Amino acid sequence: LFGFYNLYIPRFMQNKSTTPSAFGPFLSAFSFGMVSGSVASPCVSPGLALILTIVATLGSKLLGFLLLFTFGFGISTPLLLVGTFSGSLNMLPRAGEWMVEVQKFFGFILLGMCVFYMSAVVPFFVTMGLTALLCGFMGLYYFWFTTNFSQGFLSKLFKNLVGFIAIIIAVMSGMQAVQAWYHPQESIAFEAEWFTDYQAALEEAKREKKLLFIDVWTPYCSVCKGITNKILKVDPVAGVLKNSYVVLSEDASDRLKEP
Repeated sequence: LFGFYNLYIPRFMQNKSTTPSAFGPFLSAFSFGMVSGSVASPCVSPGLALILTIVATLGSKLLGFLLLFTFGFGISTPLLLVGTFSGSLNMLPRAGEWMVEVQKFFGFILLGMCVFYMSAVVPFFVTMGLTALLCGFMGLYYFWFTTNFSQGFLSKLFKNLVGFIAIIIAVMSGMQAVQAWYHPQESIAFEAEWFTDYQAALEEAKREKKLLFIDVWTPYCSVCKGITNKILKVDPVAGVLKNSYVVLSEDASDRLKEP
């Protein structure tokens, strides 16, 4: 996306003379479909996996066929529309430098998504540090690009605005990273009354004649962190757990490593 390298269609798929005339176009289309299907797999596979799971649970061949047929028809519909009404493509904006800049902007977004998903497995200060580096590089890039190249007023205004916002986010993220480094956040066992030993929690529950509430989590589970921060720490849930239950915080990461 940043233009460091480009992916081109293989030459044998471009030159029709390398294949027999009767099968050349069909072979090229089939080969290109196989290659593009593997590239599009990260986008299509999650939805296809969900549909296959539904088909497996339905137990009906007819409904399974209809679901998969509808899924395939939905994926191919945009291509059919573009191929049928190819003249309408002339209504789209002309290709130019703006497309390259949009491509680079989405490259920054994808890098940001990488940092977001890494936040589930790395410490908080690392996440904030990576965010500061990414946003700082993004801000410097847009400021440098607008000052070293002649562009229109609206283009310069937009890039200066994006760069300014990115620099602000970089500074704020850097401050949070430094603060998290010197003052680490508490673990998911956030309260002193939360037990971390099952036998001790079980004996306490029997002694007080209360139910045992177990929160099972792992350090790399983003959903677990969300449940802790948005549910278990929030009143009135925290008050009910404290007064009516014996609570146990169970780290399951070690158990998952056991044979």
